Amino acid sequence: MTRREALVAVFQTGMVVLAGAFMTSCKKESCTVEISTVAVMTPDKQGAIDLYTKKCHEGGTNDPAKDKEYQVVVLRPVTEPPPQENRYKEEDVVFEVEKGPEPMQLSFGNPGTLVYFNSLPEEERKSGLAIECYLSCPEAGIRKQLLSWHGKPIHYFRTEAPNAPPVVQ
Repeated sequence: MTRREALVAVFQTGMVVLAGAFMTSCKKESCTVEISTVAVMTPDKQGAIDLYTKKCHEGGTNDPAKDKEYQVVVLRPVTEPPPQENRYKEEDVVFEVEKGPEPMQLSFGNPGTLVYFNSLPEEERKSGLAIECYLSCPEAGIRKQLLSWHGKPIHYFRTEAPNAPPVVQ
């Protein structure tokens, strides 16, 4: 192989690597986060629940159908101020679900307010957290669902579709 051929081979390899890096960066998802509700207190008054809307756009495409929107539930100790510029800690995200075309509603309370949790111990019914995701909250859209946060149990009540039976966890 001549020196010229070697340089051409190196150049071609470099171009392939650059093209791959460019394609990867174009496909990268970019997201914006907005606060959806003012903080709500947990039933035991020890935590604050912040609800965010995260809107993500896949790079390299102008197809709005590929855009996704998520509801993000974040817990934090009540003694901590809300995150600056909506930059919550990922470890404090307890529930994240993709919003689909059907209406979805989130609400929060203690498990004792729902008959579905009557089998829980009394203390857990009073001080635990229940996250309700209903109307249309399909399992396929759930990106994250923690069952506890800082030792506090989290229970879920959700419906796959408006008239579907509830799923209780």
